[in-house]
Amino acid sequence: MGIKQKPLSGWRVVEFSHFIAAPSVGQALLDLGAEVIKVENPAGDPTRPTTGSAASSIFETFNHGKKSVVLDLNDPEDEEIAQRLALGADIVIHNISASSMERHGLGGEQLREQNPALIYGSIRGFPSNTSRAHDKGFDGIGQAETGMIWVNGTEESGPLKLPYNPVDVATGDSLLQGILAAIIQRLQTGEGTEVETSLFEGGLHAQTYYWGLFLQGGENPGRIGNREPAVAPAAEIHEVTDGYVIFSAYLPKHWEALCTVLDVPELIADPLFETNDRRLANQDELWKRLQSALDRKGWTVKQAGEAFDSIKIANGQVSSYQDIYDRGLLQESGQLAQIREDNRDPYYVFNAPYRFVGTDRPATAEVPPKLGAHTDEVIASVTADGWELDTRKVS
Repeated sequence: MGIKQKPLSGWRVVEFSHFIAAPSVGQALLDLGAEVIKVENPAGDPTRPTTGSAASSIFETFNHGKKSVVLDLNDPEDEEIAQRLALGADIVIHNISASSMERHGLGGEQLREQNPALIYGSIRGFPSNTSRAHDKGFDGIGQAETGMIWVNGTEESGPLKLPYNPVDVATGDSLLQGILAAIIQRLQTGEGTEVETSLFEGGLHAQTYYWGLFLQGGENPGRIGNREPAVAPAAEIHEVTDGYVIFSAYLPKHWEALCTVLDVPELIADPLFETNDRRLANQDELWKRLQSALDRKGWTVKQAGEAFDSIKIANGQVSSYQDIYDRGLLQESGQLAQIREDNRDPYYVFNAPYRFVGTDRPATAEVPPKLGAHTDEVIASVTADGWELDTRKVS
């Protein structure tokens, strides 16, 4: 049996946010049913390519279905509207500077003094209880300052940045966890709370396994490319005739089965490879021997997968985004929602990365908002007096 109503239906979220980290939190709350109001300055979120347009993959991914309100916080009237909007919300989230939020009367302590039920979530560059509280950050800095870039790559390549904003996404997920916990507390006690995280914390927690090797073992990790630090062969990437495959076979029975299926049984008792510790110490030579065995087999990706399946070792194929899309598993699993906008071809965004069993994921998603498209509507909802609505439209 699925769910009849989204869990956060009726909740209002107001976000003062840009780029990825905080907007991803608002998007996740919207997927759970909340109304999400995105407050933007007159220039709009920088991920909008032009004023009044939403033709940006970042903006579309993390802002579809939200309401856009344009407020200039340096204008006293707009500042007051922003304060009223925030005070009337269930949840406020932001990733603009904390000092700016406080200067405009939008700090967590300021708002929660007037509305103790408010849940207030913020993302910073570094934690507010540290000496770097006022340092700014973005995803690349988060990768650099948490060791992520340091351990990525090989000794030959030098440190390499990951291209897909892992720190932004991990930090957004971290704040989302805190907000969901705060929602449970409010449902139990009626009290809200303030939740804070930072790119520094998000980047660290995206690497907890690797940091664990350092914290428990004391060894400073280096760059080992596609090798694994604790077991071998694990997540081995090898070339076959029409692509690349990945597999793991470090348990003794799997190692023996791999050597057998590759017709290299002599490796089982080879002093270089007879134990996991020996295989770890000789990973480069191990990779060469396994690659040579695969070369002799002349397998395709499909044939390699069938052979590995026959000995029950985990395996997969290294795939491009186009490969994955063309295979249809994204569509089959309901992970894609289509958006239709005027004057452009339909396109897709991801649904939430989970499903309520018995409930279908939506096949369509609401469009990303044009800049200021909901300004009049939202201002009318928080102002008791008349308002010059016509002067506030953004084309």
